[in-house]
Amino acid sequence: MPREAGVRLSIKAVRPRKGINPRVFFKAIEKQLKKEAKIVVRLYKKTVKTWKNKPRFRVERPRLLQIGMATTIYTTSDIYRYVDLGTKPRTIKPKKGKYLTFKVGGRAKTRAKVVGSSRGAPGTQWVRTKKVRRHRIKARRFSFEIKKRRTPHFSANMRKVIRRANRLAFK
Repeated sequence: MPREAGVRLSIKAVRPRKGINPRVFFKAIEKQLKKEAKIVVRLYKKTVKTWKNKPRFRVERPRLLQIGMATTIYTTSDIYRYVDLGTKPRTIKPKKGKYLTFKVGGRAKTRAKVVGSSRGAPGTQWVRTKKVRRHRIKARRFSFEIKKRRTPHFSANMRKVIRRANRLAFK
């Protein structure tokens, strides 16, 4: 019978001579997660700085998981999700009446992979039509960009916190 290829990793607990206080680690990591969440929320707010209808960004309390601790930053805004993740092409038809009336032209307030927003510009020319074949909204990928920007800092900060907690836990 052929053997499967792979690697087996195992961890053996090393018990210190003195007692260890795990609460020190949990409190330190939880505090740092809250700080990091505030920074991420600030970056998300930069992406909607010039929007009229600003979405609300929420932060879940840090929670203990099997793999460690985690916190989630999210919004329930559909509009933000459409802008962040993009949309598929679709056809828009009027709900009331025969025609759609709207302005064309203008400039978007956000750009792909840029954490921030500008003034933008409204449309200038009125158009009236029975239906519109709407192109897809290009994904701005704010979440991806924020994660890419914060990951190195987050990792370094967590290492510092764990080192500091390690010194305190063994006292």
